[in-house]
Order: sequence, then C-alpha cells, then structure tokens
Amino acid sequence: MNLDALSARLGVEVKAELLELALTHRSFAYENGNQPNNERLEFLGDSVLGFVVTEHLYKAFPKMQEDELSRVRSAVVSTVALDGIGRELGIDSLLRMGKGQSIPAGRSKVIADAVEAIIGAAFVDGGLAKAAAIVEKFVIVLISSDVALAKNDPKTRLQELAAARALGSIEYVHTFEGPDHDRNFDADVLIAGEVAGSGRARTRKAAETAAAEAALANLVE
Repeated sequence: MNLDALSARLGVEVKAELLELALTHRSFAYENGNQPNNERLEFLGDSVLGFVVTEHLYKAFPKMQEDELSRVRSAVVSTVALDGIGRELGIDSLLRMGKGQSIPAGRSKVIADAVEAIIGAAFVDGGLAKAAAIVEKFVIVLISSDVALAKNDPKTRLQELAAARALGSIEYVHTFEGPDHDRNFDADVLIAGEVAGSGRARTRKAAETAAAEAALANLVE
C-alpha cells in the first residue's frame, strides 16, 4: 500500500496507521482475526463531512433557502460524488478487501465509505482543520461550478442512471397532508412502474428530490 502517495494526494499528512485503518474493509478485518475495520472512522467522517459542507453552504449562499441548501449538500456528499473522489485518489487500488471480495461495478458505496473514513482519520489525527482541508480540496470544489451542481442534481443523476442501465421510464407520484400553511408532501419515484425510492419534505419539489436520492442510494449499493 502506497500510503505516502495517498497522503500527497490528500494534501495533508495523516498517520499511516490511521490511513491503513480507513482503507480496511470489514471483509478483510473479519478474515484476519476480527481486527478493527474502517466503519467507526466512516461514521465519524460522515458527520465531519456533513458539518463542513453545511457550514460552507450557509456562509457562501446567504440567500439560498433550506430546501436548496439540502439539495446541494446531498449532491456533493452522495455516494456518486464520493465514489468519484475516491477513484481520483486511487482508493480503489488501495482498499484492503477480504479474499474473493471485490469492489462492485459502477458507483461504489465501498469507495465512498472509505473516503468518509479517511476524513474521519484526518479528524482523529489533526482535528477539524485537517479534516476540513480534505473536504475543501475535494468536495467543496464541486459546489463552485454550476455545471457540477446540475450534473449532481439527484433527479438528473437518476434519469442518467436509468437511461444508462435501460431500467425504464421514470415517474413521480405525490400525496400530501396538512393544511395549506403546514403541509407535508410525500413522493414516490417509480422506475418501470415499480417504486424505487420515497421522500418527504415541505414542498413537492423537495420531496421528489428526496425520493430520487433514495432511489440512487438503492441502485448504487
């Protein structure tokens, strides 16, 4: 494992033992005496990632409403986005997997989880500043481009994925409850007539976005 090269790509120095742990899939850990795996670091990194992106969005877009802030955050911290970052870093060739295990084809949650674990490792090693440096270098940059934002929109990504896999037509169906001033919308996204994901939000558009994000998570796991 070329951990020095990975540290160089990250732009910050993270202790080798922490990076190695961040790259240890549970299948490898199980086959080697149930040693620690990267899931605790992933749990930590997920929270750090969400906080850093949320803080950036709050400060950078003072006029953006909650629904839109949530949509942008979901786009840049999604499995699809993190998988792309992980492949850019070369994580797919560094992951420690169990014998017979392999990284799933297409967008991989395994790689995305490892990215979050690396962010967690950086936090353990050097606190928020070190972890945030990684997030800013690889995740925040996705926000700066209008093209990247449009490309990462969950409904757009779902449409592209369904077309690429020839899954069938996409349709959104809605229900709502509550009075006009306090209404909640529920949305299901159907692919070829089957429910692929569901979401709830205060607006119909946000509910559709949440449903699309849920469908993407189901399709790329």
